[in-house]
Amino acid sequence: MSKPRILVLTAAGRTGMPVALQLLDEGFPVTAFVHRADQRSERLKAKGADIVVGSLTDINDMRTAMTGARRASFCAPTEAGTLKAASSGTAASPAWFTTC
Repeated sequence: MSKPRILVLTAAGRTGMPVALQLLDEGFPVTAFVHRADQRSERLKAKGADIVVGSLTDINDMRTAMTGARRASFCAPTEAGTLKAASSGTAASPAWFTTC
């Protein structure tokens, strides 16, 4: 049985990076959603992640990132804008989007 593709939001962050790397090490296909392409996203790409650059508050970026994903990981810090970002995710795919 194949493993489901997992979308990791904030994949270049302090929590998202270790989550994405562990999932990749365990053989899961990963889509890493990042705010900008940089050395962190390059590290994820080198490990096998598909990279999507965009904004958590742009519903079209979120829909693009969710293409093909069956699960999502979103563990963002509690700061200004986090609620709006979580709302974009649930609006884009409410059936399977969860936050921690």
